[in-house]
Amino acid sequence: MFNGKYLEMASFWHGGMAITGVVAGLMAGVLLFSLLYRKQFIAIADEVIVPFCLLLLMVRIGNHLNGELYGSVTGAWWGVRYPGIEGFRHPVALYEALKGLIVFFILLVIAGRAESGRGKTTGQFFLWSGLGSFIIDYFGVSSGHLALNPGTRQFFSVLVAILGLLIILHTARKPRKKYSDLNTMQFAPISFRKRRSMGRGAVFLKIVLFAVILVFCLTLPGARAQQSLKDPASPPFNQAI
Repeated sequence: MFNGKYLEMASFWHGGMAITGVVAGLMAGVLLFSLLYRKQFIAIADEVIVPFCLLLLMVRIGNHLNGELYGSVTGAWWGVRYPGIEGFRHPVALYEALKGLIVFFILLVIAGRAESGRGKTTGQFFLWSGLGSFIIDYFGVSSGHLALNPGTRQFFSVLVAILGLLIILHTARKPRKKYSDLNTMQFAPISFRKRRSMGRGAVFLKIVLFAVILVFCLTLPGARAQQSLKDPASPPFNQAI
């Protein structure tokens, strides 16, 4: 993929991160957090997976507005004409956003009924996200059924769904254990509980680091932004063609 130039993985100025990298980064962050604070990994994952699903929904809407994610040619009335792209295309980014919205509400219901920290919410996220992506990938540019084209993203979507199913089955067999409320607000950068025990310098440093992370996200150029930088004569993002 990188033709031996593995340092390109750290070259954030060349483009953003694929969705698989975002999910992997989330899991890595959850693992690091659980190790630092000695919390159950699956308990932390259950806490963050619902807002993370909502975040992915908004990212997909941004992908559509930037024209970064489109599908195969279609004659359907809802087909979209993307700048610089021939023909009307399936708005795959909107499909993904709709999938994210459905999964988000499913997780809200499950999180309200399931025992916190057992992993059921996380498993349901992977299960339904994988199944939804399997269907949506059929309308992608390199679409094709799994049996006919096993090299497509559908293969990975199936693996994600299987992972979610395994997590759900594992949680069903686990002995019931009472998990205390994580009270995630105590880990916030400006937690009132910590401000009493920490010096002003430590609190200020946390706030600065948190702000740096947020600003860093704004430096990741999308596909359309890169195209515009390389070719100023390319069509604007919102120009109809």
